[in-house]
Amino acid sequence: MVYPVELRSRFKGFAGVEKYRRFIKAIHNTRNQDCLRYWQQKLWDSFVALNADCLLSVSELRDRLNICELHETELVPVEVPVKRVCGIPNYVSENIYERSSSFPYASVNIAIVNERYEGTTCTIWVCADCDVIKSKSRWRSI
Repeated sequence: MVYPVELRSRFKGFAGVEKYRRFIKAIHNTRNQDCLRYWQQKLWDSFVALNADCLLSVSELRDRLNICELHETELVPVEVPVKRVCGIPNYVSENIYERSSSFPYASVNIAIVNERYEGTTCTIWVCADCDVIKSKSRWRSI
């Protein structure tokens, strides 16, 4: 079994930077599922075929790749209050683009959730480097 840093380095070298980042982002977007997407499974199987010591369950893989795909910084869970809304909030497209390309895991003061969400808080995953970049952004107050 390899250490998380070595696993990430080897997998990044195997997949290339763009596929590696896409893989990690998809891992986060399917956090509540117990399987990988088809393309992820094919890529991971190809990697494991050459790196047998990296054979991991999906849960173990998620734990070892629980990092920001841009900054490769460990993500930390944070509980935030929620605001229930009906429909989809109308965000400024520049905000969405800048956030996703520069600080996708920056902290927020409140999480927007579907009106059927039952909790009063939810867990978000935060990257310290994303927070620093957001603090220098024109969107720092959002």
